[in-house]
Amino acid sequence: EEVAIALAASHSNSKYIITDSRGACRNVQQGCTAFLAYRIYQNCIRDTEPAHRYVIWAPAHQGLAGNEAADAAARALSHGAVFSSPPDQEPDFNPVYTFKNIATYYQDSHHLYPSPWKGLKKADERLLLRLFTNTLLCPAALKHFDPSFSGNCPHCSAVYSDTYHMVWACPSNAAIPPIPNSTREDWEATLLGCHDLQAQQGLVGRARAAATATGVPN
Repeated sequence: EEVAIALAASHSNSKYIITDSRGACRNVQQGCTAFLAYRIYQNCIRDTEPAHRYVIWAPAHQGLAGNEAADAAARALSHGAVFSSPPDQEPDFNPVYTFKNIATYYQDSHHLYPSPWKGLKKADERLLLRLFTNTLLCPAALKHFDPSFSGNCPHCSAVYSDTYHMVWACPSNAAIPPIPNSTREDWEATLLGCHDLQAQQGLVGRARAAATATGVPN
């Protein structure tokens, strides 16, 4: 979106630029935009004094014609990897082309949760990764291929016992200590905060105990 705004602003006849990205609109107004967009601004050569441009935020473009074409053009120019940088900085723009560099880029950019600690057992490591990827078996998932599971929690009768409920939020599972006023935000913060061996072992132990008491197969 920031690249699209820059392309529109570089046109000599442009005056009003409409975007459906509130973040892009705010970044442009604050002078902190994507590096590729900044280079477009830099390369704009004017024969006359620059004229004012007005950037307007309109949610979903409200049916404005030409939106799809402009969006496609911006995406084609953005290389899929544009980073926001203040306009007074000029980092090297090095698009990745090789398979190894592309794989490394996506691996690093998607590295959200901490890596399993070296002292963690292999079985515990696998369980931890299932928690991170939300692929741990639970009643809500098992009901789709095991008729003995209805998707409900067998301890508190919650109608949707997903991984979050089974491991973290169920107040009636005697195998795990209840967590008062549990929220999904707390659960996500716990996953993100497992940076040491003790925390990872504790989370894995809780998940294994909860799953076993719920009747979930290993």
